[in-house]
Amino acid sequence: MTQRSHTPAGLRRISSPRVIREAPYRQQHPCKHYSQGCPGCKLGVYDIERSRSWKQNATVETLRRIGGVTGFQINPIIKSPLDWGYRDRVELHIGSVGFNALGYIRQQAVKTLIPIQNCLLARDNVREAIKTLADTVPQCHLKAFDTRLLLRDNGRNGVVVSLTLPRIELCHLEVFSNWLENSEVSGWQIQGSKWCRDEVVDSDILAMNGNCSITRLVGAVPIALAPKVFTQTNRYLDSILVRMVLAEIPEKADLLDLYGGYGAFGLAHAQRGGYATIIDSNQLAITAGADFAAQHNLPVKLIQHDLNMPIPQAYLADYPYVIVDPPYTGLPLPLSVLLDNSGTAEKLIYVSCHPGSLSRDLKRLSHWRVTQVTSLDMFPQTADVETIVVLEKRTN
Repeated sequence: MTQRSHTPAGLRRISSPRVIREAPYRQQHPCKHYSQGCPGCKLGVYDIERSRSWKQNATVETLRRIGGVTGFQINPIIKSPLDWGYRDRVELHIGSVGFNALGYIRQQAVKTLIPIQNCLLARDNVREAIKTLADTVPQCHLKAFDTRLLLRDNGRNGVVVSLTLPRIELCHLEVFSNWLENSEVSGWQIQGSKWCRDEVVDSDILAMNGNCSITRLVGAVPIALAPKVFTQTNRYLDSILVRMVLAEIPEKADLLDLYGGYGAFGLAHAQRGGYATIIDSNQLAITAGADFAAQHNLPVKLIQHDLNMPIPQAYLADYPYVIVDPPYTGLPLPLSVLLDNSGTAEKLIYVSCHPGSLSRDLKRLSHWRVTQVTSLDMFPQTADVETIVVLEKRTN
């Protein structure tokens, strides 16, 4: 049986209130929160090998149907070494469900908070921090579900917490500061949030304690990052992703890395003797990458620029190799047009976490030909998949 609901954007979501007959490959979900409506890992009821096959087939079919992409090499999907306990960060919401609770948001006709005390997708230390914090959530009067709690493995066997308070909840700053102070995490910070161009963005840090930095590796060298700097959540596949992308680029080549963050691709490319320009909107990420490059004398230029805004044509000049790793919304149309008409680029590597926006963008890149596609099961037990697409300029 199914029931339909409508989102504010007019899109339909279909849910299944109950199962009439189970498929032979269906299995018991190991997490109790699934039956309570938690949206975190819906494919946990699905045999893992079948779920990987489904992701691969769905990606290829989406590329064909939406992008009109055919005739490319399809590589086997890359498996995650861990099917559970792989996420090194989890973002939860805090809100009232009769009492204040920590949980995931279920997006239906009405936004609902699903309280949780555990998350089987998270690494062990993050899971333990969730349990501790869920048992002690402050019971102050909250007006919405917009208070967000980010928990991250800091790369040093500890956990860092970043709490984002909306303006209407800033009166509870001291209450939440005391809560985190008693949580025994390695470091914590609290930020306010504000509206900017119809989006909620973080503002200044209002309170903090301990060491809030995150340690990741560029090659074998550690880099320190702020808690809100993006990294792949599955570090077991992150290094594989970087190696696979850079395998498409000659070691000494000039590289343009768009949406490059702190430089997971660009810095690693420079370590092996190449030159890279990295462009990203996150100033914290750009600063971390620039500090790392200066410290290790790497030939890298980092530019802070919002790629949703017009980008100068000069940014694309003289780069034969380009990497794009946009958010799930994909490339803005002006950037797609600019890349499509680039006269110098020979190869484009598109890294995507959303087959739909990827397919739309590939259709816009009409002067490029897709040569191979590789999916990575970066997010086991969920419907999400990471995809690497290699494109070469058409000769005619």
